[in-house]
Amino acid sequence: MTGQSSPPAAPAFVDLSVLLASASDEALLADPALAALIVEYACWERELAEWHSRTLPQRHKGFNDWIGEGRALFDRRDEVKATAYALLRRE
Repeated sequence: MTGQSSPPAAPAFVDLSVLLASASDEALLADPALAALIVEYACWERELAEWHSRTLPQRHKGFNDWIGEGRALFDRRDEVKATAYALLRRE
């Protein structure tokens, strides 16, 4: 162990859009990582909307694949959330 602590984990229940909106415009524009994160989150929201638009009934043969795709989307959202939390809380 090197004595360095890892950044705190993102809280379990964070509204990512609110978290990102809490950063000032100056901070977002001045920090390439935050600016890229905003774009990544916007892309995620678009993918989520597209996924929701393809909602399948449970009896559809592709339903399990659709659910798997949704789980992957939400896993990715959790990664973006953790990154946003770390970027906005860094010193």
